[in-house]
This record gives sequence, structure tokens and C-alpha cells, in this order.
Amino acid sequence: MAVGVHSLGNAGVSEPGLDHHDNFARLLYTTADISRVGALSWSTASKLAGGQIRPTFKQANFLASRFAVEVLNPRDAGARWCSAAMLRELSPLLVPRQA
Repeated sequence: MAVGVHSLGNAGVSEPGLDHHDNFARLLYTTADISRVGALSWSTASKLAGGQIRPTFKQANFLASRFAVEVLNPRDAGARWCSAAMLRELSPLLVPRQA
């Protein structure tokens, strides 16, 4: 699985019934949240959101710890949604690979 919010940041980006503008807006919002919460450059966050890159085990753990805090943000419902979606997408990456 790629990482984007159907990948890592694509969570729901390509849902049926959403038009191109909705998908694009959701991708931009997800990119912004990944960048802010993960303290990542826009370029890196955009690649994660679009599923073009996949975080390592260590990076996935770091991001998951940040999103676990953000999912409780009482001031931003969008950030809570994005954080929950990101945790869902990151969860398979949080198991160390067997050598």
C-alpha cells in the first residue's frame, strides 16, 4: 500500500461522489496538515499526501505520535479528521518488519 490518504495523505481523496475540486481541496488540506503536524516541508508533505513516498518505520512512528496528539485538537475539526485518517493509514506501517 502506498501512503497517501488512501495512501497516507489521500485519506478519502478519491472517494466516489466527490468531484475533482473536492478531491483537490482535500489533498491540499491533507498536505497542509501533514506539513504542520509533522514539521515537514510542503514538498515532502505533498508527496506523502499523494502516496508518492512511504515513510520508514521510524518516520511512521514519529508521525503517528504527532497525529495522536492532534486528533484531540478541540479547536479544529478538520485537523481531527485528517489526524484520524492519517493514523488509520499509518497503522500498518507501525509494525516492525521481520529481518
